[in-house]
Formats: sequence, structure tokens, C-alpha cells
Amino acid sequence: MTPAKLTVSNPQLSPNAFWLSFIPLFGGLAIVREGNRLSDTKFTQLGWVVFALSLALAVADGLMLAWLLQIGLAIWFKLEYGKAPAAPLTLIDFNTCSKHDLVRVLDLPIVYANDIDLLRVEGYCFTYAEELTEIVGIPEEQVARIAPRLIFAYHAARDGATSWRRVNFLSADEMQGLGVDGAIAQKIVDERNHSGDYRSAIEIKRRTGLAFRAYKKLL
Repeated sequence: MTPAKLTVSNPQLSPNAFWLSFIPLFGGLAIVREGNRLSDTKFTQLGWVVFALSLALAVADGLMLAWLLQIGLAIWFKLEYGKAPAAPLTLIDFNTCSKHDLVRVLDLPIVYANDIDLLRVEGYCFTYAEELTEIVGIPEEQVARIAPRLIFAYHAARDGATSWRRVNFLSADEMQGLGVDGAIAQKIVDERNHSGDYRSAIEIKRRTGLAFRAYKKLL
């Protein structure tokens, strides 16, 4: 699969406007015009200030000082808006990307990449970024870092809005009532009673050896 790309907007200062802003006295108006085009109130207001100052100093034979200020403002403007356009942002379809993309592009530790791949093989479709914490156990800080780069193009209907954490307090009978096989429910409860609460949905699989599909209805 080829990751999608999203171009990030990066407004640029017009080259003509930059050179026009060097014209003595009237260059301030070029800065005002370009500030308006870029919706930058700061430079619009500064352009007017420089223009008014140029008019005032022209009368007092101090135009050179105003012109130097005008040139300084133009150079500052160029530094603010003359940067190279940002590179396209690579977006990853989380449910179809390769394990290589998880590790090399998203910079996830291989242990998480293995867990994610395991869940996808067993048929689980992720629908939103927060599931990476709830289902896989990835720290929230890491999820927040990669969330802007994730899309979930293909996903199944969620089995309710209840968190997986209910496996830490439901009884075996209650799990069975939710459609989980009785023996599987009992095994989840026995392991919980023996070793303590589960810290993530994937940990249920590690500690019990159960296939994810066997207890998916609890999530």
C-alpha cells in the first residue's frame, strides 16, 4: 500500500512585493498590501507605521532613517514568509499499512508493531487513535505524537462503546451473558484473580493464550 500524502499549507511572500518594499517612502504600502494578502495583521500594521514615519521624516529631511527601517521590516517579512514549503505529510492507513510502516514511518517499537499486526491478522479493525492505548497499551504520549499521521480507511462497526477495562470487574457469568464462551470467560477471570488486573486488551492474550477473537465481544 502506498501511504497517502497531505500537502501542508505554507504561505509565501511574493518576490515582487519584497522588491517593491525597498522603494523609498512608498515601500511601506507594498508591505501593507502583502500583509493584507497573507492576513498578517502584525506586518500590515507595521507597514502603515513605516509609511507614516517615512512621510513625517521626509518633511524633516530624515527619509534615510525611515528607509533603513523600511528595509529592515522587508527583510524580516521575507524571513517569516520566505521559508521553503513544508514537505508533504505522509499519512498512514493504520489498518492496511505494513509492519515496516509501523516501525520505520511511525517509529513505533517493534513490540507494539507485532501486537498490532497480530490483532489485524485476527480480524480486528482499528477505528480511532485512542484505541492504540486502550487495546494495544501504547502510552498516550506516543499515540498523541503519531495521531495526526493516521487514517482509518477501513473499519468495522464497533461492538458498543464500553471500554475493554470491564474485563477487570465482570464475572465469568456476566462475560458469558455478553456472548463469550463459558470456558474462555472462566479462564480470563481465573488469570485475573491469580495475577491481577489486565493492563491492556493485548495482555489478555499474552497471559491466557486465548485468541483475540475469543474475547473480542468484551471490547
